[in-house]
Amino acid sequence: MRSGTGWSTWKVHTGATLAGDPTALLYGTDIHIFARTTTTTTTTNVMAEIYYRSGWKPWTLHTGVSIAGTPAAVVYGTSGINVYARGTNNHVYETYYRSGTGWASWRVRGGTAVAMA
Repeated sequence: MRSGTGWSTWKVHTGATLAGDPTALLYGTDIHIFARTTTTTTTTNVMAEIYYRSGWKPWTLHTGVSIAGTPAAVVYGTSGINVYARGTNNHVYETYYRSGTGWASWRVRGGTAVAMA
């Protein structure tokens, strides 16, 4: 719901076929959505879509890791976003966004995960 406008109608977000549930967060005044998508028969990646003041932007593919389950995202202080996901090899991976530098490559955070919420 936007201030002063009430509830909007549902919007179909095209451009990606989701393979799991999305997760969303508010970063500043922008809404960020992250979801798992199947881009090939063997690779599952994270997609991100952002709502800026001017409207929804197209999905962006974050490649480099084949993930299982739903990614988790958190706001990092006032300057970034961290995204975590369980790889199909059960390692925990992280990528992050920082103002001024953009998105980092995925990196292993260590350990083995059985499942992530």
